[in-house]
Amino acid sequence: MLALGPVAVFTEPAVAAPVCDVPEPPPVCGGDVDEANAWVNLTSASRVPTGVQVKGSAGDPDATTSVQVIAKISGVEVGRFSVASGSAFIRTLPARYGDTVCLTAVSQGAGVGETACRTLAVRFDPFGSFDELSPGPSGLRVRTGMWRRRWSSGVSRWST
Repeated sequence: MLALGPVAVFTEPAVAAPVCDVPEPPPVCGGDVDEANAWVNLTSASRVPTGVQVKGSAGDPDATTSVQVIAKISGVEVGRFSVASGSAFIRTLPARYGDTVCLTAVSQGAGVGETACRTLAVRFDPFGSFDELSPGPSGLRVRTGMWRRRWSSGVSRWST
């Protein structure tokens, strides 16, 4: 180190070694890496009108069938789906208010499952339009636009 007034200049590069003397050392330390673990790669999570779309891939070296993936939003399970081991997927999950989308690959045989998460603010912004409010025979008649697919007739009635 070379000191020039209030400024210090280091003449050798900084070195950081991983902490390997722990019960479960990081992969950079070498040691036993369980090749039997299921894995999941969550490349993106985005809000779409029909829910939350997730993209990624999943696999399991022990898989004899498709790999099951568990989806959670802020810790609450919102769905499960299967994907051929080592394959990419695009799925739309039901939306649930939260901040974190996580996918877990369920391990078959030996090994454990891996979880991958993305931060995504899942909010419930309305999709659709309010078209008409008129008196009806037993209350108010409300006609909407986009919500018709979600409701059987597109018309709902509330008594007043």
